[in-house]
Amino acid sequence: MTIRQHTFRAIGCTNSVLTTDATTIDEAARFTEAVVAELDQAASRFRADSEISRINMAASGESVNVVASELLGGCIAAALRSADITDGLVDPTVGQAVIAAGYDDDLDAVRAPKGRSALDADVDATVPGWRAVA
Repeated sequence: MTIRQHTFRAIGCTNSVLTTDATTIDEAARFTEAVVAELDQAASRFRADSEISRINMAASGESVNVVASELLGGCIAAALRSADITDGLVDPTVGQAVIAAGYDDDLDAVRAPKGRSALDADVDATVPGWRAVA
């Protein structure tokens, strides 16, 4: 059995599509890249035009009510479920604290030396907590 592979960079990761049917690799690669692009458009905090970035900008310090797309809603539901089952060890509301700690750019850019360490950062950011999301 021969395994076919298509690899591409997206959302700060190396992504791979594998198949044992050589006739399906191109279609599988196109489909996977399209799904990852949709996810990036909905949920990337590194894109000013992403749905989550637009929601965060609208909120900027105050509570807002928004209708999220099905894709982003599913992502948020999964994040809140993760917070629930970990009793908050996983918390999707830590964005400002993560930015304050130095993770303020795409992962590849953050990994590049900047003369500072996220571990040494003075983090003074408010974390609303996952239970604040309704």
